[in-house]
Amino acid sequence: MLTTSTSSRVRHPSAAATPTTTKSNSVTVINRRRRCVAVVVRASADPLERFAPPHRRSAENSTSTSSATLTTSVTDPIIEATRATLCESVVGDLISLTAEAADGSGRDPNGVSSDVLDRWFVVCGTGTSAGGRRMLEGVLDGKRARILDQGGSNPPRIGIVGAQLDGQETWMEVKRVMVGDSGEALRNALANRAKRLARETDAATLVLKASSALTLEMLEKAVEERPEFWSQGDGAHSRRVVVDDLESATKTAGELLALKRRARDLVLLQVSCDEGACDLTSSLGNSIYAPYAAMVLEDLVRADDSIRVRMSTTKTPEGGEAQTAIVYREDASASKRAALLADMGAQAARTMSTPLEQVIIGLALGYKRENIEHYVRRVNGDIDNETLADMFTSAQKTLDDL
Repeated sequence: MLTTSTSSRVRHPSAAATPTTTKSNSVTVINRRRRCVAVVVRASADPLERFAPPHRRSAENSTSTSSATLTTSVTDPIIEATRATLCESVVGDLISLTAEAADGSGRDPNGVSSDVLDRWFVVCGTGTSAGGRRMLEGVLDGKRARILDQGGSNPPRIGIVGAQLDGQETWMEVKRVMVGDSGEALRNALANRAKRLARETDAATLVLKASSALTLEMLEKAVEERPEFWSQGDGAHSRRVVVDDLESATKTAGELLALKRRARDLVLLQVSCDEGACDLTSSLGNSIYAPYAAMVLEDLVRADDSIRVRMSTTKTPEGGEAQTAIVYREDASASKRAALLADMGAQAARTMSTPLEQVIIGLALGYKRENIEHYVRRVNGDIDNETLADMFTSAQKTLDDL
C-alpha cells in the first residue's frame, strides 16, 4: 500500500517542489531523519548546462550523485547514495537507474554482475509504503512502475505495474485530433503492446545505482533558450555528433516542446514495432515511451486546438509491422507533409526508407540540409556530392508539388 503525496497519474509533473538550499543547477540535500546525502538537479541560470558536452560543463555547474561514506548501518556508499536520491526526488524528476536481474541470473560464477540495464524513471508520485519506507511511483521505460526502498543494506527494488499507455487514455478520444482512422490505429497499437508487456517478464528490477538526471522544468527552459537544438536535426553543424544518453532519452520530449513553442510544426514518434522489427527499448528516445514524451503530447493535445495526429504504418523486412505517430500543427503546408510521410510509411525509430526518401523526410521535418546530409551518409555510407545534390533537388520538388 502506498500513501502518496501526489497522484500517481500526474499528467504533467512540471511543478516539482523547490528545495530550500540551492547551488547552481544542483542542490545538496541532507535529510537528518534518514541521514542521507544526495545531489539532485534543479533548474539553474543556464538551462542548457545539462545538454553541454561533459568537457564544456563548468565545474561549479556540474551535477553528480554524492557517494560519500556515511556513518550509518549501511556499509555500501553506492546503496546509500541511491537511497538518498530516492529520498529527495520529487514529482517531475527524471532518475537514471542501473538495474540487474533480482534473481541473480545476470551474475557470473564469481558473483560479478555482467548483465546490467540502464533505465529511465520519471517520478509521478511520492510517498511511503505500508512498512514506512520511501516509495516512488512513475514511468519506467514505457511502463508504470514503483521503486521501493527496502532498507538496511538491501538495494531498492522495482515493481512493474503495467503498461504506461494501453489505448484507453481519454485524450485519444478528442475527435478533432485524430485524422481519419488514426485514433483507432493508435489505440489498437497501444493496446497490443500493453498485452505483450503483460506477458513478458521484466527481470532487471534490482536497482544497483540511481542518480538525479533532469527535471521537466529544466528541459522546458532549455528548449525555450535554444529551440533549434530540437528542431533542426542532429549533426555536426547544429549540435555535436556524439550525444550522451540523457540527450538521446529526452530527444522526443524536447522535439514536442519545440512543437509547443512553434519552433517546428511536425514530429515523429514511434508507437509500436512487431517483435523482431525494431527494439523500442534501445530506441526509446525516438518513441512515445521516451521520458516525458507522452505527458507533453497529452498536454499539447488538450491545450492546442491545432494539434493533429496521423498514423504511419509500414511492413518491415522481417515481416513485422511498424507504426509511427505523426504529430503536427494543422496548416496547409504541415498537413500535406504529414499526409506524404504517412503515405511513405515514415518511421521514427527504424530506418527502412531509401536515401531519397530519407532526404524527403528530413526536409519535411524542417531539418537543416547539412544535418540531413550527415544522417543520410551515416546510414547509407559514403554518397558522392553530385548524387546527394540530385536527391535534394528531387526531394524539394516532391514537397513543392504538394
